[in-house]
Amino acid sequence: MALSFWLPLRNPAGLLALVEQSTLAYLPTVDDDELNRIVTVHDRPGKRYTVDGLLWNLIIHEARHVAQISVLLRPRASRRLFLTC
Repeated sequence: MALSFWLPLRNPAGLLALVEQSTLAYLPTVDDDELNRIVTVHDRPGKRYTVDGLLWNLIIHEARHVAQISVLLRPRASRRLFLTC
């Protein structure tokens, strides 16, 4: 994907849909060999990661955002807040 699509962010909803679509296409292809594959990421040159490690990092990152959102919403909630996916 071209960097010009990402920066500046002109279409956040379109970007979200594109990322979701590519993620849903990728996840069914993940097997043990893929989880153990060593990769590099563009913003950490020279660092090497396994796909398994990156997926765990992604899950933890998203869980932190859910926690942040629940903390922000808690004072406004008149009853117990339940977040569903």
